Amino acid sequence: MYIETAAETYTDARKGIIERLHVENKQENFILNTKFKQCYFPSHAENLSLKFTFSGNEYYEYGRKRVEVRPANFLIINQGQEHASWIESENWVNSFAIYFTSDFVSSVITDLKIADEKLVNEPFNILSDSGSLNFFQNLFPFTPDFVKEVGRFKQFLEETGGRESLLIDERLRNIFLKFIKTHQCGLSLEIKRLDAIKLSTRVEILKRLHIARDLMESFYLNSLTIHDISQACFLSENLLMRYFKLVYKQSPHQYIINKRLEFAKEQLLYTNNTFNEITYASGFECPSSFGRLFKEKFGLTPNELRKDNLFQRI
Repeated sequence: MYIETAAETYTDARKGIIERLHVENKQENFILNTKFKQCYFPSHAENLSLKFTFSGNEYYEYGRKRVEVRPANFLIINQGQEHASWIESENWVNSFAIYFTSDFVSSVITDLKIADEKLVNEPFNILSDSGSLNFFQNLFPFTPDFVKEVGRFKQFLEETGGRESLLIDERLRNIFLKFIKTHQCGLSLEIKRLDAIKLSTRVEILKRLHIARDLMESFYLNSLTIHDISQACFLSENLLMRYFKLVYKQSPHQYIINKRLEFAKEQLLYTNNTFNEITYASGFECPSSFGRLFKEKFGLTPNELRKDNLFQRI
């Protein structure tokens, strides 16, 4: 089932979208392609889903977490997990969500276990004791290969109106397989960096580090402290700093600074905001410090980057 909808005024997704999703997704995979400026999806629990945005940001809340999904990442929500989401923007936000039926997931996983048992079972099993899937419910980088796969699928749906059911099923299987490999391979690399600890402890620490990383990914423009992050992920400040650097090869502070610098770069390239406006909007308090950090990372001063970009566009 494919639904494409848009609304410029405030939309409460409880009426129509969620009600239809709850019914239709029991029998078939459900794909939701929306464009909203203001929208609210109240708390609901459905099948395993992947959440994307192709423009703008959408906020999600589940458990004790609040995260921001934007074009550079995507979110996994496990089956049965209560979650809510909302959009508040002056510009259009294009959200794209895929909900997989339990039967579809079981079929793909069964085939995958036969074809590549090692991928499914190492470094840890994504199947719970009951046999249901249990992914890390976190933000994951939207890698170029996965962007291309999902982007082509989205374009195909928009061009055909979702009427080619056989092709849709085939492409969904490709997306789901690529998603599993992204999930497992990415976590494999991270978990091996914690190899001095027994496996069950490594998995638990990695889950908490993902909570910390998601908080920084979503709120890097805010004034976050190590204390705030450690409280959110239930790791002591010392353990947080130690294990975060082991897994991500940088400290939490460096991670936030790099996210802010990437944001500032986009502002310089795609807005007419002044240097000082961008400095403060990017979470920096001192323009000279911002300029120095920017040049260290990108090899150009902010003004040089903007002039170089302007020259290339002429």
